[in-house]
Amino acid sequence: MNVEEEVERLKEEIKRLGKAQDDGSIKVTFGVLFHDDRCANIFEALPPPAATTDEVVKN
Repeated sequence: MNVEEEVERLKEEIKRLGKAQDDGSIKVTFGVLFHDDRCANIFEALPPPAATTDEVVKN
């Protein structure tokens, strides 16, 4: 899988696992991505999450 494909798959997983925000963005913590079995299988190289990591991804 190339970088563009990985980014698209990551965006799909963020949409699947995240929660829509009032501003139209979708928010998911890294820990949710890291502990999801489907994401773990797709993104095998994910490092362990930091204790306070929160990321917001806007469309």
